[in-house]
Amino acid sequence: MTSKKIALFFVSVLLSLVAFSTAKADPVSFSNVVALPNINLASNPNILTATPQLNFSLDIHGAGAQADAIQLQLSFHESGQSALTQNFAVPLFDGLSDYTQLFNFQAQNPTFGGTPVTLTVSLVNTLSGAILQSQTYNFTVSQPVPEPATISLLALGVVGLLSRKKRR
Repeated sequence: MTSKKIALFFVSVLLSLVAFSTAKADPVSFSNVVALPNINLASNPNILTATPQLNFSLDIHGAGAQADAIQLQLSFHESGQSALTQNFAVPLFDGLSDYTQLFNFQAQNPTFGGTPVTLTVSLVNTLSGAILQSQTYNFTVSQPVPEPATISLLALGVVGLLSRKKRR
């Protein structure tokens, strides 16, 4: 009687493993790539940012059981610089398949007139190397122009230091 219970237990475990292994999940994808504060990069191509720092978010969909072999790849290429590529594992969330991730890139040599930048977001299968989804966004980063009050304050400080030096 005990051996029948053990055999029944193993058969039920085997059947449950087969049943769960055939379950299909939605494919992993991304959407809604937004430069903060709230600029949709897809609908605003070649937008000029007012800062060399780019903060953006993107929504990941379908990050379920099949996401273990998928990486999110971000490539940030500033004109005149080498591309910066970063890979991020798509986390496995039990029961939660959609999430939003925040990212940050800093331009190395932005100009006052603007420097062209390309951001490529891709989902890559790490087992086969295949690109599952990829989207490229072009925009321009700029160095903020110093405001006149700041320059005036700096000049006033230099004049003060020079006049103090002359008095001695």
